[in-house]
Amino acid sequence: MKSFCLLLIFFPSFLFSEEYLKLILLSKEKEYVKEYDFPNIPEMNDIKIKEGFLIYYPNGKPPIAYIFNENKKEIFFEEKNLKKFSINFKECEYLTDIKGSFKIFPEKESKDFPFDKNYYFILLKDLKEISLKEGDRVAVHHHAPCMSCFFCRRGDFVQCETWKKSKIIPGGLAEYIVVPEVNLKNDTLRLPDSVSFEEGALVEPVACVVKSLKRANIKKGDTIVVIGLGVMGQIHIMLAKEFGAERVIGVDMVSFRLKKALQAGADYVIDVSQKNIYEEIKKITDGLMAQEVIVGPGNVNLITDSLKLVSRGGTLLIFTPTPPEEKLSFFVNDIYFNDITITTSYSCGSDDMKRALNFIETGIVRSNLLITHRFKLNETKKAYDITSLAKDSLKCMILF
Repeated sequence: MKSFCLLLIFFPSFLFSEEYLKLILLSKEKEYVKEYDFPNIPEMNDIKIKEGFLIYYPNGKPPIAYIFNENKKEIFFEEKNLKKFSINFKECEYLTDIKGSFKIFPEKESKDFPFDKNYYFILLKDLKEISLKEGDRVAVHHHAPCMSCFFCRRGDFVQCETWKKSKIIPGGLAEYIVVPEVNLKNDTLRLPDSVSFEEGALVEPVACVVKSLKRANIKKGDTIVVIGLGVMGQIHIMLAKEFGAERVIGVDMVSFRLKKALQAGADYVIDVSQKNIYEEIKKITDGLMAQEVIVGPGNVNLITDSLKLVSRGGTLLIFTPTPPEEKLSFFVNDIYFNDITITTSYSCGSDDMKRALNFIETGIVRSNLLITHRFKLNETKKAYDITSLAKDSLKCMILF
């Protein structure tokens, strides 16, 4: 779902904590190599790593920090803000808030640390410990990943079975909701004081666009075309240059949306009810066409027609599903010899949520441009009706 992101306003205090150990191996350049769950950790002689960290969380006790050097001999301790240490693995912040005091691991055996010293440990991601209290303002994702399965380790959070099964109860349009533990632990963000409730409700939609633009593989200097300028298209317009695009073209047939796209940062807009989209993009790009084409509407004919807008070596991204019975058809040789990538972007992960909140907090995503109508809960049908007309509305916000 890309249109609603609920805020949990009042709930009992929570503090989630558990015994947890997971390890990531890094190369000498601190790049991701491999991930392990204890006890499936490789022997020390099989690893050639420069340095490493281990954070162990005994159940109900302060975490213990272990830091090893490349000689695998000395163990030393640093009092540091571990939040600053992150692993760039598909842009995921693997280390988030770690609270509590740390103590050094003694050289002799310790009952608090039941692991053989013949293993060489590299820091892995946190015990996700979340402390929330009644009255906190938060953005809650309606799905949340387990953070430990095959797909989560690859950064493909939306393919996680836990992600697919998780949900908020009873659903979006409710004054009060129950948020499962996995959602609170792995995809609930406390809102900064500077972010309003209305802005907080945009975190998940913005996160869907963050993931989309990551998957579009934008390179510096590229031209990107965004087809469909509803609220999600407008967010693409706002963020495209943050991901490296030099020139942004918005495409729609509704005058209100085209004007909004220019306000959102589009360099050009094309009214397809008046002009030929192919000829216009050819003219704007001096014949090169667009390196990225984002297709918003889930229409197979539109997706097929949009392939001719993509330059050699470019990407066509399908942002919305089509009716299940529809099939996409194209000439393989046209795709093959022109090195065109066809990809999709479904929903978003917890890493995208964090980045989305930052874009909102810093004002790069402007809620005052996106939110065009506000309704009370008992006026929800009216909000849907106005949105379905696709005339002079973008985001219709339901207020409680």
